[in-house]
Amino acid sequence: MRGLLRTVFVEAPLRFYDYANTGSIGARLLGLAVLVGALGTGAGVGAGVAFVLHRDVESGLTVGLIVGCLVTVLYAVLMFSLLLGVSLAAQANSEVGRRSGRHALGHGGATVTPFVVAAFFGILGSFIAVVTVVMALSEWPYRGPRAEAAGIVQGWTSGKDGRVFTVQYTVGTAPHTSPIPIADDPQLTLNSVPGDRTRLEYQLNDPSRVRGAGQADEEWSTVKLSAAVAAGCLAATAVSSAIALRRPSSPDRHDR
Repeated sequence: MRGLLRTVFVEAPLRFYDYANTGSIGARLLGLAVLVGALGTGAGVGAGVAFVLHRDVESGLTVGLIVGCLVTVLYAVLMFSLLLGVSLAAQANSEVGRRSGRHALGHGGATVTPFVVAAFFGILGSFIAVVTVVMALSEWPYRGPRAEAAGIVQGWTSGKDGRVFTVQYTVGTAPHTSPIPIADDPQLTLNSVPGDRTRLEYQLNDPSRVRGAGQADEEWSTVKLSAAVAAGCLAATAVSSAIALRRPSSPDRHDR
């Protein structure tokens, strides 16, 4: 198992980089094939899950594409982290070149590993932090005071966000009608028909801004979880960097 993990997460990324760096047509086709394969697998799984759960298949396909893209990015981050970690280890000790750095990664890996871990979590944490900020900005308009209302499905259309339902609800004594993408209300499915009821929440300062009940808190919880993951990654970067700087690479120790 250890050999398999090393092959998948250490040797394969480095070999793939070496091959891709040749700039040959075969390398470019291989990179394209890997990307298409990851995106296609993600899209297929996402669409399949959406179909089984009676959700919008187009939305499931989109989510699957995003997941496939994230997996590809994560693997690319791993590859560049290995390269950056080896480079940083070599700089920490001028006697260690790129070849000896790779050797240390597999033999007495304490030499290079802290640099690789620091680079990996640094890149990943920065990426997650940026995504978290974008998510927080998109959710901020829904953080105002809210109230719940009973909604009745009037009909639906297909839009860029998948199936969009037209729902009627009452604010005070005044009736309101608003479109709600299926992704914004988990109570709505592909089987929802006019006359079906759902629980909604709307913004008191803007009753036209409406979602499924509890969605605002759930989405904000996701933002907070993402922020915690980013903070954890950056903390791991700081700890790994401190360890790496306190324990500079020493090739003589491995040669004896």
